[in-house]
Amino acid sequence: MRWERTKSFLMGLWKVLVVALVNLMVIMMLSSGQAAF
Repeated sequence: MRWERTKSFLMGLWKVLVVALVNLMVIMMLSSGQAAF
């Protein structure tokens, strides 16, 4: 397995994890603060 493909795969996985974490935080904030929204 080449290092470049592994590095690009890890970068993509890291971006997906960051986006999922941000979405989870926003959902928690909205559900706890303004449930009517």
